[in-house]
Amino acid sequence: MGPGFRRDDGRDADFSVSADSARRHTKIARRTPQTLIEHPRERTDEYRKAETKGSTLFPLLSLWASSAGAEKGATYLAEFADKHLKHCNAQFWIPGADTEALLYIGDTHQGVSLGSLPITADGAALTHILETECSRSAPFMQLSTIRLGHWPVLVLACRHYRLPLPPNLWLGIIRQLRARQAAEPVKATKSRRSGQRKARASGQTRPPQRRRSS
Repeated sequence: MGPGFRRDDGRDADFSVSADSARRHTKIARRTPQTLIEHPRERTDEYRKAETKGSTLFPLLSLWASSAGAEKGATYLAEFADKHLKHCNAQFWIPGADTEALLYIGDTHQGVSLGSLPITADGAALTHILETECSRSAPFMQLSTIRLGHWPVLVLACRHYRLPLPPNLWLGIIRQLRARQAAEPVKATKSRRSGQRKARASGQTRPPQRRRSS
C-alpha cells in the first residue's frame, strides 16, 4: 500500500476511458481536457503502456461481474487483463488516518492506494483483500460522516474532488450478491430433492423401463 492516490509523476490522477479498438476499456490518466482531446498522440505499445499505468475501472467491473453472476463477462475481463494489462496497476482508494483532516479541504494526497489487485474470473482473491482492508477497525469507520450516519457527504466529497468511491461504501452489497450466488446451487439441489420425495410419496415416480433382449 502506498501513500496517497496520485500518478507516478506526482500529479493528481484523473482517469478517463481510451478509445483504442479492443483496448477501449483501458483507463488513461489525463490532467486537462486538451490532453484528452489529443489522445492518442501515438499508436504504439509504448505509448499505450505509458498511458495505462493504473486503473480503478477494471478491478471494479471485474468484482461486480463475478459477484452478480455475470460469469461470461467476468471471465472476459480476467482474460483481457491477463493478456493486455499486465503492466497496469489495478487499484482502489480507501480512506486513511489523514483523510478526515484533508479530504474536505480539497487535498487529494491522502488516504491509501490499494495496488496490484488481482483480476480473476471468480473475484475471490480481490474480495478477500477488501474484507481485510475494510474491517471495522479501519480508518473509514472513524470518519465523522460515517460515525454520524452522514455517508452521502463523503460520496459528494469524493465526487467533487474526483476520487473513486472507497469500497467500504459498497462492499456490503458485494457480500450480499456473493452470498446469493453461493446459495443458489444449494437451493436448486434442495428443490430437486424435495420434488423427488413428493413424487415418490404420491406414487408418481416411474419405475425404470426395461428393454427385452432380442
